[in-house]
Amino acid sequence: MSFVAVMTAAAFWLAAWYFAGAVLKKWLMDYDTAFLGVTVSVDRIALNPWFGTLLVTNLTVGNPPGYGSAHLASVGRLFVDVDMGGLVKSLGHRLTVDKVHVQNVDVVYERSLSTSNVEDVLKHLGVIQSSTGAASSPSGPSWPLDFRIHQVNTSDVWVHVARRLGVFLNF
Repeated sequence: MSFVAVMTAAAFWLAAWYFAGAVLKKWLMDYDTAFLGVTVSVDRIALNPWFGTLLVTNLTVGNPPGYGSAHLASVGRLFVDVDMGGLVKSLGHRLTVDKVHVQNVDVVYERSLSTSNVEDVLKHLGVIQSSTGAASSPSGPSWPLDFRIHQVNTSDVWVHVARRLGVFLNF
């Protein structure tokens, strides 16, 4: 009987490991525009919920409408390692990210007369106040969250600045 239980647990573990990345990629592709206001594409997401590792390759965040650059940001490789033991022991109250590795990053900051592509995405997220004066406050967790990051490594990071004047002349 214990052999069957072990095999069932192993099958569940392998299925969760295999399907977690596919489910996360599907969710990201379905809700990117609704959540961020821009399209997001990714080649591969490998998520291991048991060890707390996430690997994302070729992530591209599109630009909001009206901007000319091909994208707002692109990331060649993103690796995140979370301390799952601490997260489970704290019942979700402590999230410790042990490592973040980001490689081949290209950010295009495009400025118009009154705003920018980055500001437009942050407004859509509710992180910053819109120009209408309506304060928007993002809703966070209702319990205290202790969030820590131990190590962040970056390589090959580029930031480009573009200016969009958007001048229209009426005769």
